[in-house]
Amino acid sequence: MNIKFNKTPEQIAMIKDMVSKNKETRENAREAFAGAIAPVIQEVILNASTLGGIYRDVPFDQNTEASIPFDTYFDEAAGLFQIWSQNSAGGLPSNFTHSVSELKVQTYTLETAISFNKKYAEQSRLDVISKAMTRMANEVLLRTELNGWLVILKALANATTKSKQHIFKTETAGVLNLHDLNTLATRSKRINSSYDNGTPDSTVSRGVTDIYLSPEAMELLRALSYNPVNIRQATSGTSSIPATDAQRESLWASGGASSFLGFALHELNELGKNYKYNNVFATVAGSTAYVKADGTSSGTFSTSTQEIIVGFDASRDGLFRPVEINADSQGQLVVYPDDQFPARSEKFGFYAKVTEGRVCADARMIQGLVL
Repeated sequence: MNIKFNKTPEQIAMIKDMVSKNKETRENAREAFAGAIAPVIQEVILNASTLGGIYRDVPFDQNTEASIPFDTYFDEAAGLFQIWSQNSAGGLPSNFTHSVSELKVQTYTLETAISFNKKYAEQSRLDVISKAMTRMANEVLLRTELNGWLVILKALANATTKSKQHIFKTETAGVLNLHDLNTLATRSKRINSSYDNGTPDSTVSRGVTDIYLSPEAMELLRALSYNPVNIRQATSGTSSIPATDAQRESLWASGGASSFLGFALHELNELGKNYKYNNVFATVAGSTAYVKADGTSSGTFSTSTQEIIVGFDASRDGLFRPVEINADSQGQLVVYPDDQFPARSEKFGFYAKVTEGRVCADARMIQGLVL
């Protein structure tokens, strides 16, 4: 993720004006730069986010309360909803029951700031300015991603539907096989049945559509191109059945496969044994015991020996991101000149902020595997 400037005469003039000796010229240039860079940073963050297609943005006006009208988003008589949300950025999500109406959401402000020496602007060092803006975008992205995943992992660890947990162990510990993905698809269909236990409208839910997994779990998928995939032996003799020729050729030819068995695959370095999101899951799971799909092999989750694979039903509305729209810029993220630096510091800078919240209102769109 990089933000780059074209070294045009107009951009060079604006950068130099930001450190002009004339106060009015200097302030006007910094205001103009802040206003111009904010939508660029916002677009970069939206494109780089791993959760862009998972959370639904719910915009609300500045200085107003964020709310989600459940009766608009959910047209089924589900009665009560289990809600997972945060009260502060980085806080542990909590769960509560809410009736079908309008949910008021607690939001929080995420901020970051960057500064640099005036000499870089005087020398028209657009490369330095672009790196600083990239760093600002990365810091905002890091905070928004973490808060989004905190809510997801809390819901995944604790959610149950029809007495079934939303995450279960693979058939063989440490092994990812076709059988596990097939079982995940079946369970997602059962969990996503309509409110009267019937078949849901295909426009409302299609079951798991996207799977997020670690590079190591992706390695296990690629290994299906040369390892047996069956979990049962033949009635007479022994047999190790490979995947079909077409499947094996596809897996072998596309080492970083983007889809498999109809699932869109997304690799995350934050997933995997002892990695960030795995550790978060272990924390929120606590002493909760997880079982295989058949209800056997009960045990708690250990981040040092196990890892999670997270599946989403992106066709269902369940994860929401209330986000404030600035009254002046009409954007989500706003950038301001940072006025904390006195003239003798020979520095200037900018700070950015976004006000948002994260809510899981329907955990049926989140399922997973313990590998």
